[in-house]
Amino acid sequence: MLNYEGQCHCGAVQFAVEIRDFDCWECNCSLCIRTGAIYHRVDASAFTITAGQDHLINYGSRDFVVHKFCKKCHITCCSEVTFADEQLVCVNLRCCPDVDLRQLAIERFSGASTF
Repeated sequence: MLNYEGQCHCGAVQFAVEIRDFDCWECNCSLCIRTGAIYHRVDASAFTITAGQDHLINYGSRDFVVHKFCKKCHITCCSEVTFADEQLVCVNLRCCPDVDLRQLAIERFSGASTF
């Protein structure tokens, strides 16, 4: 298991995440395609907001997901997902400077056609 730290662009929101194996994907829904986020899904217990909880605002584009943005710089740090009654967090790996995205296989998720 690897531990990573991340933050939004302005640094107001900071988080820590535990990652066992990278399972990365990008979504083609109208929101994600505009933000360019690359996500990794973890159990909610493996993700912690360490600073700036009061700077997060929610935007829900689907019934199963709530995107979390910094209200100052508007960067998506993570999304809370409910899938098959399981609580998950999708972490935007672009917010984790120590993750080398060039080394990861990134899958495509068709959020534009899901549900």
